[in-house]
Amino acid sequence: LTEVGQVSAFQILVESLVPPPKPVPEAFSGQLRLLPHAFLAAHLVGLESCASEVRSYFLKCPEAVLRSLKLKKGDGQTLLRALELGLGRCAGPARPGVAESLEAARDVLLLGEGADAAERLGKLLEAKPVQLLHLFRAAQHLRAKELTRLLKLAATGPRTLQAAIQATDDSPGSTHLEVLRIAIQGGLDCQVG
Repeated sequence: LTEVGQVSAFQILVESLVPPPKPVPEAFSGQLRLLPHAFLAAHLVGLESCASEVRSYFLKCPEAVLRSLKLKKGDGQTLLRALELGLGRCAGPARPGVAESLEAARDVLLLGEGADAAERLGKLLEAKPVQLLHLFRAAQHLRAKELTRLLKLAATGPRTLQAAIQATDDSPGSTHLEVLRIAIQGGLDCQVG
């Protein structure tokens, strides 16, 4: 346990195990940004039941956790590592949209803000146009300003937004239309100034 977030999360986990034990939601109330750190800490020291409980709580509110992360404090890299170790996996069916949200958050963090981010983003959107909507939502949740700007710029390209809209699935259980509504409300269709 080397990161400050992991140490803090581990302390909360240990305190929640001391009798009387506290449920994870109560122990991490107001500290959602520490959930990926807690998962890593529990996984690292072999507290698999704690890791499972953290995972379960995370999957109930992934977007609230994404909004609470502080990328400049290393939370993004911690989330990536936790996702690699199974934070986003569940045994049963996930709520609609959870898998897409986590995939988009992972993609936003992997794209980063490097010099080749625009090129990598272009390839991703070419392969899966509807991902534009999910990426925009995740970039806003994570407050990734440069990627949000790149996504708005991509949406102004010829037929990019149109392709994303045409790729939306309006079948029952799909969240594409909801994500489209949120993206438009968030200004995805606005010109970049």
